[in-house]
Amino acid sequence: MRAVADLTGAALIRESAMRLTADRGWAAVSIRDIAADAGVSSSLVVHHFGTKARLREAVDARVTEVLADLLGRMGDSDALSGEYMSIAAAFHDQVGADGVLLSYLRRLLIDGGPAATALFGSLYDMTLASLAGLESAGVVRPTADPPARAAFLLVNDLAVVLLRGEVSRVLGVDPLSRAGLQRWGNTVMEIYRGGAFTIADDAGRGTG
Repeated sequence: MRAVADLTGAALIRESAMRLTADRGWAAVSIRDIAADAGVSSSLVVHHFGTKARLREAVDARVTEVLADLLGRMGDSDALSGEYMSIAAAFHDQVGADGVLLSYLRRLLIDGGPAATALFGSLYDMTLASLAGLESAGVVRPTADPPARAAFLLVNDLAVVLLRGEVSRVLGVDPLSRAGLQRWGNTVMEIYRGGAFTIADDAGRGTG
């Protein structure tokens, strides 16, 4: 729940824009909708941001700033714990399962654009560096293709955010709730540590 008294007019507008567009998408939300949700006039939205496109840039920049700070702290945590930190679990710990930031992150990645590209790149770089450190420490096995491994694990993590509703329906638990993360995490680690198949490593591969 937002603390209205602690927000400036621009920040209040930005928060309303984030909440509404996380649910509906930018194309379905007007400046008038955002102004009504924020309890201000449309002219004040225009005064602060000029256009809806510039308001979107401001919202994306704010989300990227928050997540960049989160990623920095995740990196410190990884170095201290010697464990691979799930992106979804880290987001839950920092912003909560019901945080609008998680909903907006889903919308951002689905809609794409410069902010989504930059954010995914940052998440990928952090994942790649974390895994390299863990490989050096002997926590994870070496791989012939570190970039592909990092991309694979990152996509697996982000899939929980992107498909949260669908996963909730089939499992009967929100995968980003505390109970859901524990259940999901146990299964992920079981597969990562022991594998899912009993076939030999070279089974199914082409002969080249």
